[in-house]
Amino acid sequence: MTDLPALGNSVRRFLAAPVKLLIDGQLVPSASGQTFPSVDPATETVVAQVAEGAREDVDRAVRAARRALVSAFFARSGIKVSR
Repeated sequence: MTDLPALGNSVRRFLAAPVKLLIDGQLVPSASGQTFPSVDPATETVVAQVAEGAREDVDRAVRAARRALVSAFFARSGIKVSR
């Protein structure tokens, strides 16, 4: 990452490591481990390396979202699910 003087130290530290995906409330690397550069279009400076999500990552995110939605629905509706 190139020096970005306008950013605070905590932001610089955060961007120094590859930025992860937020899946199921957790910051996780992509399943492939691949990243891509995020570029500031005004300066063409690479700001960070970002996890490159692929099909497996999308599948994990969709499963997590579905679990959250179903659990929120049943929590609000008062419907009990037998197991």
